[in-house]
Amino acid sequence: MKKYLVLLILLAAVGCTKTQTDYTETDHTIIMDYIASHHLTALPALTPQATPSGMYYVIETRGSALKPNYYSTVTVNYTGRLDNDTIFDTTVGRSPAILALAQTVVGWQLGVPLIGRGGKIKLLIPSALGYSYQAKGIIPANSVLIFDIELKDFY
Repeated sequence: MKKYLVLLILLAAVGCTKTQTDYTETDHTIIMDYIASHHLTALPALTPQATPSGMYYVIETRGSALKPNYYSTVTVNYTGRLDNDTIFDTTVGRSPAILALAQTVVGWQLGVPLIGRGGKIKLLIPSALGYSYQAKGIIPANSVLIFDIELKDFY
């Protein structure tokens, strides 16, 4: 019985890894299409940069020299979109959000520390650094997430 349980766990783990790997190329294609269709390469100073993890970002305003880290609590204005421009969340018309960066999606943990107080960044987050294979509200599983973020403050 224990052998079957171990085999089942191994098969489940392999299946999950394969699912995430399968979306790496798809996510890259979606991100490249979004960059092209939204003319994000039109201004050389705002050309999207890639991280080793496959996330792309555009720093619109660098902000202050001091930057948050993984353990920071950030105060931000943001809009989150799917690649088809459907807005799934925003602070527009509301107060800024106060979030523990460590409790956000990995894409935010990697991207927000690239700017300082007063900075603005666009993050193009592959699904593995977002909600991965889990649907979240109106966000379908394996979705690329696009965020426009303004870092108001952090501590």
